[in-house]
Amino acid sequence: MRKTHSYGAILLLSIFFAGALWSAAAHSEAQERLPWTLREHYTFGGELLRMDYAKDNAEWRVKLYEIDSEQARMHPDVIVRDVGFTIELGDGRIITNDMLGDGGETFFERESFTSEFFGEGTKFSVRFMPYDGLAVEHKISRFRGWNFLLISVAVTNISDAPITVTRIRPAIFASGAISGLSANAQVHTRNMVFRGGYPVFTRDGAAATMRMHDPERNVSMALGILPSGMAESVVDIQGGAGAWQGRIETSFAPGAVVASGATLESDPIWFCMDMSQVIADAQYAWLLRYYCRGESQRNAPRAWVTIPDTAGLSVLLQEAERARSMGITHALIPGNWEGRPGTFEGGPPQYPRNIGGAARSLRDAGVTPGITIDPLLADSSSGDWRAQSADGRNWTNLSAEAGRAFARDRIRGLISDGFGLIAIEKSHIPDEVLQAFNMTRGQADTLAFDVANDAVAGANVAVLPTSEAHLSLARDEWLAAAGAVARLGEYDIGTAAVQLRIGGDASLDAETTLAMRFWRGPIEFVGAPPRSLQSEMGVLLGGRPLVARPQDTERKSPLTWLLRSSNTSIGYIGASVLSFSGAAPWQISGAETFGGEAAPTLLWRPEQDKPIEVTDGVISAAPRFSTHGLLGDAAQPLFAGTTEEITLGLDRLRRLDWDAARGTLTGQIEAAPGVSSAFFLMPSHLTLRAARVGSRQVRPVVEGRWILLPLDASGGAFELEFAAR
Repeated sequence: MRKTHSYGAILLLSIFFAGALWSAAAHSEAQERLPWTLREHYTFGGELLRMDYAKDNAEWRVKLYEIDSEQARMHPDVIVRDVGFTIELGDGRIITNDMLGDGGETFFERESFTSEFFGEGTKFSVRFMPYDGLAVEHKISRFRGWNFLLISVAVTNISDAPITVTRIRPAIFASGAISGLSANAQVHTRNMVFRGGYPVFTRDGAAATMRMHDPERNVSMALGILPSGMAESVVDIQGGAGAWQGRIETSFAPGAVVASGATLESDPIWFCMDMSQVIADAQYAWLLRYYCRGESQRNAPRAWVTIPDTAGLSVLLQEAERARSMGITHALIPGNWEGRPGTFEGGPPQYPRNIGGAARSLRDAGVTPGITIDPLLADSSSGDWRAQSADGRNWTNLSAEAGRAFARDRIRGLISDGFGLIAIEKSHIPDEVLQAFNMTRGQADTLAFDVANDAVAGANVAVLPTSEAHLSLARDEWLAAAGAVARLGEYDIGTAAVQLRIGGDASLDAETTLAMRFWRGPIEFVGAPPRSLQSEMGVLLGGRPLVARPQDTERKSPLTWLLRSSNTSIGYIGASVLSFSGAAPWQISGAETFGGEAAPTLLWRPEQDKPIEVTDGVISAAPRFSTHGLLGDAAQPLFAGTTEEITLGLDRLRRLDWDAARGTLTGQIEAAPGVSSAFFLMPSHLTLRAARVGSRQVRPVVEGRWILLPLDASGGAFELEFAAR
């Protein structure tokens, strides 16, 4: 099974967890916990950090590595202390790892296995004695060639009757459990949840990951949720002033019924330490390829317009007409359109009874219509696949084939009506109906997306969750959103939109516009943007989102970004480093490479149509925005960038080919106002013979190894011809 990808060489540079060191001590039946030095435990080894994993109650902790001594053994430098877990049952009982540990002898096991996705692995587990009809196993898995651990808790019903589990908290950080860091340490969560396998940015809501970086103590850790689709999981870490606490929770609302002999497991926690936050960001996104829906973003529009759910079709038609002039070509009907929930019939006078008429009106207005639905709602049809709640609404059991067929056919009817965007809203299905269907809210949500994706198969129709984050025109809000999903976009993982409401007197500065271009998901405009922002909207929506990666991912709103061409078919070119105002110093040694390329060796900046090499390889902290170029060693001439552009034109390069036999570098670049020249870096063994822009032969400026090529205002093709010195 494939274990690496285009970043595989990067991810494998810091392989740790090289071995599990065994420390033996007598097990105690006493209620009071023994000190770690007397507890039987594994130690997973990293470069600077170590994880201890206890046999008696499956607690784990993280400490700094110190040379073996009595002082280090008795008083270790602990960063994360005594992380436990709990299991909550439907009757309100809460089972803790301490209770399980006090229940009798535990079994420490080590087992080799093979994962379809991760390859060869080893599972280290603590199995507890049966407790109230449950057999509980805490697991930590590692994999050959990978530098992360997966942590989970599994419960098996060994009784004769069903047992309901409402939540598992596989990691609980008690008050001040994360401590011992310097005043400059950064600990933050990344606000994102998963619905049906789709990442949803939540701004200030629930989180999916936690990042911890302390530059003074050289401590770096990250953890995140890998969604199974069965539950709703969150990372909740709070604190400050050097101490943090919280939990990771997998919720099975209103409760998962575990049949006799069946097993229920929490969503896995991805955990890594001793890894740069940039590489951790890349690894987590790559792992989500397995747990999320790949390639589902390709049909998604860049933006659409919608209206408050108190308005109707006539208002949406007006806003769609205004938005179309700014390049917004989709319009979404919000979730208030049904006259009676579940009928799929519009509610006059806001919407026509035949909702297909609304789709035709929007298409006549020149936009692609979208519609918001809850696939779990049903009409009054009879069948054992439906149920009625106390308020008279009818609901579809999507775990039944007949229920899936019903929902699928209704969505196909919407597609036949001309809808090209399906937004799945959070269902308001009552808990009692979910219990009757024997499913959790997470399961029901996942099934809703499965049915919708099945219905649109083969059609050019996008399926996405409804938006949950409402953003303003604030730079840092957009940088936080973009930083959360930037890597996911590289794998075409579908992402929910963020919503934006813009007042008539709104304005956009250059840094906020750029931050919005970094956002890789759709933008949902509530009402068309004002005419005063027409030029900015043209820049934002007129091209592809920028392919950029945050480099200071330890920040909630990253300020340093590495940008490359969005055309993946282009051969090797340079990168640009974009530093927003307030960014910390950045050095070339921290740069991330793209695809297996050599590490960058040259940092430069354009200044008055001249390339200035930054010989110390450091971008200083500056109060205003700056752009630098980044290049690696190569035996061929390199396109470095253009003058007078914050992106160095890398987003506009559409073609670049090096023909070593002919000694020619040919390419094509899109036009941009005010751009007059392009920079190229020439290796020492070559000399420039001729240059052409379009059909004209030109004479570029050559200064040492740099070539300054004049460009036509309209852009177009260029060719440089080289000869050996």
